[in-house]
Amino acid sequence: MTKSLLIGTYTQPILHGTGDVLLGRGEGIYGVTLDEATGHLGQPSVLTRTANPSFLCLSKDGRQLYAVNELKEFDGQAQGSISAFSHDGREICVRPTGGTDPCHVALSPDGRLLVVANFMSGSVCAYDVNDDGSLAERGQLFQYTGHSSDPQRQAGPHAHSTTFRGGDVFVPDLGLDLIHIFAYEPGSGLAEKTPYRSRPGSGPRYCEFGNDHLYCINELDSTIDTLCRVDGSLCLVSTASTLPNSFTGHSICGTMRVAPDGRHVYASNRGHDSFAVFEAMTDGTLTRQDIVPSGGKTPRDFTITPDGHFLLVAHQDSDSVVSFAIGDDGTLNQCDEAEIPTPVCVIWDEPDPGASCARH
Repeated sequence: MTKSLLIGTYTQPILHGTGDVLLGRGEGIYGVTLDEATGHLGQPSVLTRTANPSFLCLSKDGRQLYAVNELKEFDGQAQGSISAFSHDGREICVRPTGGTDPCHVALSPDGRLLVVANFMSGSVCAYDVNDDGSLAERGQLFQYTGHSSDPQRQAGPHAHSTTFRGGDVFVPDLGLDLIHIFAYEPGSGLAEKTPYRSRPGSGPRYCEFGNDHLYCINELDSTIDTLCRVDGSLCLVSTASTLPNSFTGHSICGTMRVAPDGRHVYASNRGHDSFAVFEAMTDGTLTRQDIVPSGGKTPRDFTITPDGHFLLVAHQDSDSVVSFAIGDDGTLNQCDEAEIPTPVCVIWDEPDPGASCARH
């Protein structure tokens, strides 16, 4: 049997927070298949052409696909956009995000609210989802200000992702070393709560829950924090490095995934170009088990099959998506590679009733 994947790419030049300009070579959103028996990848094809679809999210029933358009200008203003498509690629609507370089999108568990993180301008916007999958013309916008300790990467706020859990929304802010927290009430949108403050210079990037703990990967200091919830607040349990103890070069984290059975946590390193494999203890602490090459350059994003048997990674700077088989002990073994230009996001092209949106 085969599974289908959707791949978001950069299609235009884009100035990153590091000051580097990436020349996007993609044509939009691609599709590729995975053979569940062998890990072999099929021939990729362009499914939908849209500008810089750097992150994707599928509705729970699989009928709509949402893509951020990571742009600095849209409709004559300093902002990006969010596009909604039907499953056959027809554009349903495009809405401004009210901030520049939107880099992440997620749906609420009930599928009625869509939340976008605007990276460069450091804001969060939320839109009601209509019955036909289109987005309300206007939504909530939360704009942040301030800075943290890194003068280059943290001169301003940089909201990076959104995660729904138990009536709350968690938004790591790389620029402010914060995790913004919102309460979500169906029909009422988002309401801000007291944020969690991380270490200066850590650069929170993405959160995911596993075994009742919140794991947060930090881009700048290449760590994963294990957090627990106490009386509605987040508290630090432990911190684990994603890099070898002897490494002295430059590297930043990409993303992180908790295995479906909760036994292992995986993290990608961009620069060291590797995966850190952790065993998750019952108390939420992480024990680093292995660090293996990612099979390409700049492992930006990856996902794991729902059965936990394969991992698929998008290498932004070597134009490839690589598949790995996951052993019973969590180990990774490379299987196959498909050529896709500047890929930056990988999700499953199928309904996922157990999740708030397709896996990032």
